Amino acid sequence: MSEYLNIYPNDNLSFNIDNFSSHNADEFVSFKLTLEKEGKLIDKKEFSLNIEPQHNYWYYLETPDDLSGGEYVFTLFANQSKTEDGVRKGTELASAQKIFTVESGEELEEVEYEDLKVDEDETDVTFSGEGFKAKFSKVLGGLVDLEYDGVTYLKSKPTVTFWRPLTDTDIHLGLNFNNAPWIAATVGQQYLPEKYYFKQDGKNYELTFVYRYPVPGGIESAVIYTVRPGGVIEIKTTYGGLATMDRLPAFAMEFRFNKDLDHFRYYGYGPDQTYIDTTEGTNLNVYSQAVKKNFPKEGRPQESGNRTGVRWADVYNKKSGKGLRFSCVKKPFEFDVLPYSSLEIETAQTQEELARISSTNVRIAAAVSGIGDGESLPDWARVDAGEMLELNFTIQPATIEQAKPKATPKKAEEKEAKKVEPTEEAKKVEPKKEEAKEVKKEEPKKEEAKQVEPEEAKEVLIDPNADKRRSS
Repeated sequence: MSEYLNIYPNDNLSFNIDNFSSHNADEFVSFKLTLEKEGKLIDKKEFSLNIEPQHNYWYYLETPDDLSGGEYVFTLFANQSKTEDGVRKGTELASAQKIFTVESGEELEEVEYEDLKVDEDETDVTFSGEGFKAKFSKVLGGLVDLEYDGVTYLKSKPTVTFWRPLTDTDIHLGLNFNNAPWIAATVGQQYLPEKYYFKQDGKNYELTFVYRYPVPGGIESAVIYTVRPGGVIEIKTTYGGLATMDRLPAFAMEFRFNKDLDHFRYYGYGPDQTYIDTTEGTNLNVYSQAVKKNFPKEGRPQESGNRTGVRWADVYNKKSGKGLRFSCVKKPFEFDVLPYSSLEIETAQTQEELARISSTNVRIAAAVSGIGDGESLPDWARVDAGEMLELNFTIQPATIEQAKPKATPKKAEEKEAKKVEPTEEAKKVEPKKEEAKEVKKEEPKKEEAKQVEPEEAKEVLIDPNADKRRSS
């Protein structure tokens, strides 16, 4: 929150704006409102508001009538309109987002896929379809091979994890001792083949693998894979809660893929890493980055790179554009992708101890504990071990279109010139130079920013010493 201004969303489609300054807001603030759907800009407006000093203002939002079904985000920015009092023009003073959903009145068109081919023997179940292959091991207990369009992605079986690497805060608070049973549960989990279950549900197939974990009080959980025609795989697993334990570092599934998946993009909070205790003040949008840049190269190796509120995430090879998409089913998940696994990071004391990058490691989590400030971690930023958690998401192929660089006119001319070799006679003749003609270009008219007139806007006198803990 700025010392001059604060913006926060209300329960309805509106924002609350507090002007804590001694000036009218239109004297120093320029507002910008954007409407986006999954990072795609739908509408944008710039305007000013005459909010008196020490007053509160309700700004009501209007949605276009022609919005299709889906999730949308209004973002309201307040920027410094002129350089003054040491604050540069364009500096963001405050911002906030309002997320809303438009229900679709149209039924989704079902795509017809050919039925899956199923090959089952004593040890494995293999599914195949057009450009798709997935192999499950009854012996190892899970997905062991995944191919789309001839590309093999999986390096080892995905595993349930209750661990995230220790941070400096964890060590300072002694959580390395308190959380030790959870790393044992992750490393020492035991597959129960006698509880394996396989059934067909119409054109879909469901495989259930059950595990037990060596924690005080004991716990079991099932990992359920549903394979659908077209190559979509849904994964669901549930943590039932454990009263004998206090806190839980994480509840997630980890995947180990080929290192060729060197980039990622996602629709969630960012652009930098976010955790339960660092999400406030970040924006929901589509962001992208190289995998190796998501892990710091300095300092002691520890937990890093997580993203919260993720609706979907693509992990792909930048050169080919081919990769995988993870999508939430019921609620957003937390997402992390690093060049090392959680256990590799945990066991390394220095950056030099980390081996050369050999894989891309993806973590899809129902919950991840906060990282603290180096000395403290509030209770609300920890995961309650007694709470029930459910993780539900899908995997399917993804193709990311790569933007092709545009050739500049100069380079295009040079390229064309190289194709034509002048004759000897042409070299002797001096071409006549045409007189340069001056062409006056009309400067494009700048459209005046339209001021949005909010309906039923209210101004309320506020206490200048009001609680300012609300974040922008």
